[in-house]
Amino acid sequence: NPYINALNIKKFLMDNFNKIHTQEFYNTINLTEIQWKDENEKAMALQNVIKNVFTGNPGKQISPWQMKAFLEGLTSRKTNINSVRRSISNLR
Repeated sequence: NPYINALNIKKFLMDNFNKIHTQEFYNTINLTEIQWKDENEKAMALQNVIKNVFTGNPGKQISPWQMKAFLEGLTSRKTNINSVRRSISNLR
């Protein structure tokens, strides 16, 4: 039955979404393709910086708020806490 197979595939994808896919920037604000690409590149850069901080400090526990403060001190620019949380969640 193809309907049952489709349901099984959908359930598998939903159950394993965070294990098999990460998204740098979730387009929840209806950006154009060009705007989305720009925001995605910024999100990937932020994720790489955060990954490097954790890689350079193995075993150290760093909260999202501590990471946000560190990044703001490093760049002298405001950093969105949700972006920091998403980047940390995406680390593998």
